[in-house]
Amino acid sequence: MKLVQRGDSTWRKSWFYHYNYEKQFPYTPNVRGVRTDSWKYIHYPHGDGSPDRHMAELYNMEFDPEERHNLIANPKYAPVVKELQAELTKLMKQTGLTAATDKMPLDEGIKKELPDQRIR
Repeated sequence: MKLVQRGDSTWRKSWFYHYNYEKQFPYTPNVRGVRTDSWKYIHYPHGDGSPDRHMAELYNMEFDPEERHNLIANPKYAPVVKELQAELTKLMKQTGLTAATDKMPLDEGIKKELPDQRIR
């Protein structure tokens, strides 16, 4: 109630999301992302330190809440991307994940074999 009525300067300004690739669900790569009131930035690290294989995403959540227009390639938003990347790095560090400690699996991509029979 306090947050709604008076605000709270200690309330978070963003939040961090991450997901690690699983062989059983090969359509979802490693994901690292950050969301603020206005923006959502997501990137898909490969897991071995090489450049991302999938295009990163940037959405303006105020004007595009359905995430229909990926703005990542628009040079106009390069400063926003840089700011969100810094925020993501900060949040990851607060969570205990750094480039040295983020032990994500190698994204092996989509395979032809089916997932384990027990999870189908």
